[in-house]
Amino acid sequence: MRSLLVVAMLVLAAACGSTMQVKSNEANKGADVARYHTYAQETAEQPPEGFARTDLTPDVTDIIFKTVDEELSRRGYAQAPPGTKPELLVRSSSGVRQVRRQPTGKAAVVGAPSVEETQSQLVIDIFDQSGKQLFHGYAQDEVQPGQVKEERVDQAVAKILAPVPMSSQAPASMTTTRPRQGTP
Repeated sequence: MRSLLVVAMLVLAAACGSTMQVKSNEANKGADVARYHTYAQETAEQPPEGFARTDLTPDVTDIIFKTVDEELSRRGYAQAPPGTKPELLVRSSSGVRQVRRQPTGKAAVVGAPSVEETQSQLVIDIFDQSGKQLFHGYAQDEVQPGQVKEERVDQAVAKILAPVPMSSQAPASMTTTRPRQGTP
């Protein structure tokens, strides 16, 4: 019986490993994001559906804005100068929720307990001047309550924005994307 309990705990531990889920796509088939050059950022009024804002939301927002700027700059996009209308609007939102995970497989057979975890979700949408949505992406991951891991937010933003093409107005020297700092 003791060996079954050890097996159950190992299976449960493996099942609870944190893996970031990311999905990005064109929100409007045939949208040509690359034809634009300037953008501005804003935070959505509401967190993603089913998620709540936290006291850490302003810290997360600051990291998101910084990383979006880095990622879009690498692709030849520039922040719209103050007082000018941007060609693109990049809107982000984030939030957290509690999720109870029920054991499956062998862990469920031996009666392993359910596990409560805190999930976060980051959503990034890109709109043109008319308000037409051109891009939608999100990342979802397990987080430690009350902590912001900047490197995880950076990874999430980079993965979400990976499909965004180079701006057609980017200088020729930028035609190949450079690796992010800290990545090989």
